[in-house]
Parts: sequence; structure tokens; C-alpha cells
Amino acid sequence: MYTSKTEIHMVKNMLETLTSMLEMLIPLKILMPTLWASLIAYATWYFTSARHHAPLTREEAKILWKIHKQENRCRARGWREIKRKEKIIGFKCECGYKYIQNRPVTANTPTEKEHIQSQASVFDELHTTYKSK
Repeated sequence: MYTSKTEIHMVKNMLETLTSMLEMLIPLKILMPTLWASLIAYATWYFTSARHHAPLTREEAKILWKIHKQENRCRARGWREIKRKEKIIGFKCECGYKYIQNRPVTANTPTEKEHIQSQASVFDELHTTYKSK
């Protein structure tokens, strides 16, 4: 079958358009692996740093258990501590509810409670009495 010059010219224009489109995609071939590698690195960092448990005091765990009981109308009468490395990180209710305190990604480790002076001693330091002669 004999093809006309216009058909050949049309196919040639289509091939030129296709090659120009492929040339525009070359930077994406370089950019996409970089973006995927960055995403994988970020996801790895996020999931490994979010797995650290934040310690709780026994009082905090008890308060959280009471909040659980009130919000869920739980009828359980007891709870037990969940410990990791001798530190309380959560609690488990008798009803089966489990709470574990995870440290947020951006949070620092909690510091020990500092010695807090009483209000009276601060008042005494600020307001000294002078004896009159």
C-alpha cells in the first residue's frame, strides 16, 4: 500500500513531539530517586524516634487510669503498671485497656524534680527585717 506524504509528515511530527516530551522528563528521572530516598530516610527516622517510651510516675498512671474509667464508664476495680527498664511507662486496666506513654518526636527527656522552696522561705529571703537601734 502506498502512503501519502502528509501521513508520513504527520507521523514524523508525532515522533518529534514524543521525543521532546521525553526530553522534558529526563530531570524527573534524576529527581524521583532523590525524592524517594529522602522520603524513606525521613520515615525511618520518624518511626525509630517515636518508639521511645516516656516514663510516668505512679501518680500520673493512676490519674490516667481514673480518666479512662470516667471516659469509658469502666467498671474495673484495679490496674497494673507496665514497666520497661524499671520505669513505669503505662498501665493495663482489668477490662483489657492498655495505655503506654510514648514520647513525642520533638520532646526532650524529662528532668528530675528540682528542690522547690516553700513560699514562706522565698518571702523571708526577699523581705528582711531590720532591727532599729
